[in-house]
Amino acid sequence: MELNDSFPNDSGTPNTSEACPRFDWPNLRKGIEFCEREKLRYIPVIWGAKRPAFAWKTFQNRPPNFSELAEWFHEGKPTNVGIICGGVSNGLVALCFNAPNGAMKFFGQELWHKLLASTFIVKTPRGVHVYLRSNTPMPSQFVAKGGNQTWLEIRADGNYIAAPPSLHPSGVFYENIGVEYAKRFKQAEDRGLKCVLLYCGDHDPDGLRISEFIRKSLEDLEDIVWSEGTEGYNPDNLEIERFGLNYNFIETNKLPWIDDLIIGSKKDLASPSHPNYHLPYVQEYIKTFGIRKCEANALVIRPKEARELVTQAIKNYLGPDAIWRFLEKEQDIRQQFATLRRTTGIDEAIGKALELL
Repeated sequence: MELNDSFPNDSGTPNTSEACPRFDWPNLRKGIEFCEREKLRYIPVIWGAKRPAFAWKTFQNRPPNFSELAEWFHEGKPTNVGIICGGVSNGLVALCFNAPNGAMKFFGQELWHKLLASTFIVKTPRGVHVYLRSNTPMPSQFVAKGGNQTWLEIRADGNYIAAPPSLHPSGVFYENIGVEYAKRFKQAEDRGLKCVLLYCGDHDPDGLRISEFIRKSLEDLEDIVWSEGTEGYNPDNLEIERFGLNYNFIETNKLPWIDDLIIGSKKDLASPSHPNYHLPYVQEYIKTFGIRKCEANALVIRPKEARELVTQAIKNYLGPDAIWRFLEKEQDIRQQFATLRRTTGIDEAIGKALELL
């Protein structure tokens, strides 16, 4: 099925309300630089909408020239950016999930977290867009689930997607999903706090390297500018610890091993035909642990031990008395709030207002 230029169940009408967010040229320029760096062919889309600015399909056959790009994108001209999918963009296939948590349910929690750390994923008002590469042409199509006929849109050759930092008709920006937790880390560090990211995942060659993927994903956000003008996040001071699953924990708690190294892409890391088979990290894993893996969902058969594993990882940073310290702080805040209500007379004012209802 060929998708048309509109996006089902979404208005393509520009947001013309007074509350429409302000166009940010430096942010758009960074989005364009991302497209250039990743060899993605891009076109202008109407600001605050998802309709292309003109008949765009000619650019499936040729790249725009410099003068065209300069006319489309420049300071002072509010413009969204769209990326043409398929072969012209180095095999880009966009999985557009139009349901909350649709992507996580589709991939499974473990693979979803790996994708967050290694793949460009965009948050949209209805779900996410997952950017993937395919060496072979793929048909664009819809995948229905339940009553949602557009639960998943696969956009490939013959289609385009609106990309960050475009403005959706609802008034919400498209944003790299990694931006959210990077922003939280930045805000915390700006307040003088130490940030730690704890991760528990599969015991397999890629799973043991997940910390590297996460850090690289955050480093890619260092030079971004968020829609409200906040500059990006440098993760140099972030501590990332993968606390499970580890071999000793698996053996001690008799978690089940799976006798293969087939990863989320359904490709076998233990096969000499896999491009990573001869890499040191794969060979060292096979030499140490054999051709087997243990998936994190194995923890469901040991709920008590799993809870203790996570609790201990947290206490290693917060200290064994963390719960009591937080309870004392909460009580202190409650007392301060009670004093504020008493001294300002706010309780009496609220009572009188309620009587008028």
